[in-house]
Amino acid sequence: MPTDRDSHKQRVAAVLEEMSLLLELTGANPFKSRAYANGARAVQSLDEDLETLLEEDRLRAVKGIGKNIAVHVAEIVRDESFAEYEDLKASVPAGLLDVLRIPGLGAKKVRTLWKEIGVTGPAELEAAARGGQLRDLAGFGRRSEEKILEGIAQLERYAGRFLWHHAYARAVEFERLLREHPKVQRVSVAGSLRRRMETVHDADLVAAVDERDRDEVMTAFVEAPVVERVMAKGATKSSVLTAGGLTVDLRAVTDREFPFALHHFTGSKEHNTRLRGRAKKRGLKMSEWGVFRGDERLSAANEEEVLGLVGLPWIPPELREDQGEVDAADAGGLPVLLEPEDLRGVLHVHTTYSDGRNTLREMVEAAQQRGWTYLGISDHSQTPVYANGLPVERVREQHREIDELRREFPDFSIFKG
Repeated sequence: MPTDRDSHKQRVAAVLEEMSLLLELTGANPFKSRAYANGARAVQSLDEDLETLLEEDRLRAVKGIGKNIAVHVAEIVRDESFAEYEDLKASVPAGLLDVLRIPGLGAKKVRTLWKEIGVTGPAELEAAARGGQLRDLAGFGRRSEEKILEGIAQLERYAGRFLWHHAYARAVEFERLLREHPKVQRVSVAGSLRRRMETVHDADLVAAVDERDRDEVMTAFVEAPVVERVMAKGATKSSVLTAGGLTVDLRAVTDREFPFALHHFTGSKEHNTRLRGRAKKRGLKMSEWGVFRGDERLSAANEEEVLGLVGLPWIPPELREDQGEVDAADAGGLPVLLEPEDLRGVLHVHTTYSDGRNTLREMVEAAQQRGWTYLGISDHSQTPVYANGLPVERVREQHREIDELRREFPDFSIFKG
């Protein structure tokens, strides 16, 4: 059974990241702010158990974590916070962190809004923008007001939604817990997460469990370490609220029902409606419980066989949105989706020249190990001092090193950004 090691990492990283933002908002030394941001990234990237590193006094050996950060990490693990963070948090209006979520507004601009016109949250900012109070502020203008109002509207549209990678990381914790449970036969993430939507409201999982074992499995689910509150617990469906605010639902079905339930709870409402109509034309009835001919439930061992029952080939989860995928599948014209092995490189990476965690050489070698053929180096320019931005001479120094590496690795393209 998984421990709460991942939740500790996420909690610690979140506090350190917020500390970095609070320091920026209060106009503190930019290098201090950067140290906390680097510490947050270092903790998030840890391969080892955080508590083990603390117990063995090895945390300071991790790149990006200095003496003070290591002390604060230990305090967060023990007490969930530390005094300096709490004092700083109390000195800054809580709504300013919400203002920082508005596209195009960094800490420097938010600090200006706070100190110059008293903005303490999105509501005050919207009123100021509509009242024309921003256009005379340094760094703002009429276009800034328009963009801020657009950004506020965008936030409202996506309120209560979570970025895919954040929600998926949490859902996978539950998936792993259930997969390791001796009474769970098979389990999968479902819903919009499985379709890899950019943002999601919640996370869905489907598990195959014998009816006599459902209560035991549901108990393990609702008692997972990251659960903040149990919203509902039942024989076939339970819902929990996790640390961070994501709701996770688990549906327990029999192994025979599993392929049908997984297919149903993965596809969008529109996709499922389209397939039910297709099944009806073939004299069948399709639901989350199965595909039926009269009272007979047809057999299917997996989703591919479920789709085969209505005369379709495999449709990848990412396409199940009723955007033409059913007709394309019927005509044998589904697009081939990109897979990780199709990637040949990336064009934006940072190195230790600015605020990256690895050297230029390490980045190049890691890219080659992944089978990539190119890498674009794009460290910070000199403007963001807090991120150790490169002045002109440091850019020249980096370009010289890139030239040397190009000669050393002639079959690999290194681009200067």
